[in-house]
Amino acid sequence: MTPARACAHTSARVEKACALVALALTVTALSGCRPIVAWFGRDPGRVTLVEVLDRRGRQRVVVDGVEGPWYDAVGVASLVFTADGHVAYPARVGSHWHMVHDGRVGPAHDGVGEAVLSPDGTHLIYAAARGERWTVVVDGHEQGEWSALQSGSLRLTPGPSAGQLAALRWSFIGYRGEDAFVVVDGNVAGPFDAASPALLDARRSAFATVRHERARVFIDGAAGVPFAQVRDLQLVEGRVAYLGHSSAGSVVMVEGVAGSEHPALRHLRLHPSGRWFAIRSEATTEDAAEAIVLGEQRLPVVGAVQQAAFLSDARVVWIGVTATHAQVHVEGEAQALHASISALVTHGAHYAYVGEREGQHHVTVDGVPTAREDEPVDSLALSATGDVAYHTWRVLDPRAPPADVIVAPGGPWPAPGFVEDSLVCLSDSPHCAHLAVVDEELQIVIDGTRHVPFDLEEAVASAARSVNRPVLGDDTWLRQWLLGELRWFLGTPGG
Repeated sequence: MTPARACAHTSARVEKACALVALALTVTALSGCRPIVAWFGRDPGRVTLVEVLDRRGRQRVVVDGVEGPWYDAVGVASLVFTADGHVAYPARVGSHWHMVHDGRVGPAHDGVGEAVLSPDGTHLIYAAARGERWTVVVDGHEQGEWSALQSGSLRLTPGPSAGQLAALRWSFIGYRGEDAFVVVDGNVAGPFDAASPALLDARRSAFATVRHERARVFIDGAAGVPFAQVRDLQLVEGRVAYLGHSSAGSVVMVEGVAGSEHPALRHLRLHPSGRWFAIRSEATTEDAAEAIVLGEQRLPVVGAVQQAAFLSDARVVWIGVTATHAQVHVEGEAQALHASISALVTHGAHYAYVGEREGQHHVTVDGVPTAREDEPVDSLALSATGDVAYHTWRVLDPRAPPADVIVAPGGPWPAPGFVEDSLVCLSDSPHCAHLAVVDEELQIVIDGTRHVPFDLEEAVASAARSVNRPVLGDDTWLRQWLLGELRWFLGTPGG
């Protein structure tokens, strides 16, 4: 019986009550039609907002308020987008899945897997299934049939410019049975027992392979010399370098040319200038075990190389430790002795570190001591101008133990609930932010005065769907995300 029929021929008071019931039922019915937000995400700079709305089991994608069509389902796990609003996602129509790229609906598939957008968002590569076979679709064109595809192997990058047009470079790893094949720009190499995803730039390509227990690097399609192992493959400013290991020792390979042989090498780094360094194991005594090899130059031998990095001007800064002390070195020049060094950070041509000596904790920037603290210092942040910020503990109340404090260019501030290694600072203005747990809630604290709730799960999900996907096991993506939040909130009045 409907409310209208139940209210027929009744008293005025009953009619009023029935009218309220009818109104409540109407509101309930209307609310059941209203879409709910099933998922949303932003890019690290908080420029673009992408939402997936659900209404009665159907879903649509909304980009910065612009609504897409309704579909039977949206594959959120494969949704990718750029900061300037380009988006691609799988959408189910009936029993088939289609890839939707900026509103354009692609062909039907039985399933859709990993997807990658080009940096400008105009090109798309994705994995698709038809029955038990897989293919890779590059800008709408299928690239062969495969029994399986290697997860995380899809690559897409702009190629060399030709007039007003730019070519496209792409790669993936496909399997036929147990054999792996590397496909670069449509050229198939293999079979291999295993292979690494290709490194691509506008003109060069490089990938490592293993076949019958021999490792080779392919550069621009040409196979290199065999080794027992290949490590630290990198493509930097058009140059390819890697470490080749054999029973006789290790060599640095640059553009296919081998350098001098060493007993063992690790941690190869190639600078855009073409300069390189690696860490050599000396295996002589306990106090003299490792050294930096800089091209054909060997820097001072130490017990161990704790950390090493290039500065933007191609200088190498590194930490050498022995059984009794630790020192930062710039190339072959050693700096002050410390009992230990807990942090070394670089930004452009600047470097900073924290060293402990006689119970004091010293902050040094570009070789010049700048601060000394009684308590340990961590979360050291360095700007492009050489300014530093860090976390420590100071006595704020003589009746209480030392409390969390952030020391920043704009001055120190109390930081209760500070989350270690979460401090970030802008390079172009004296503003910093960090994570803190306040009343059991995770928050972003900006300059010690503004507190903003922070959804870590949302940040992880959104970061995983950005074009330049981070390695989520590394905390670099989190610092980039916090920097984006910091810039956004500083640019939002009252935000």
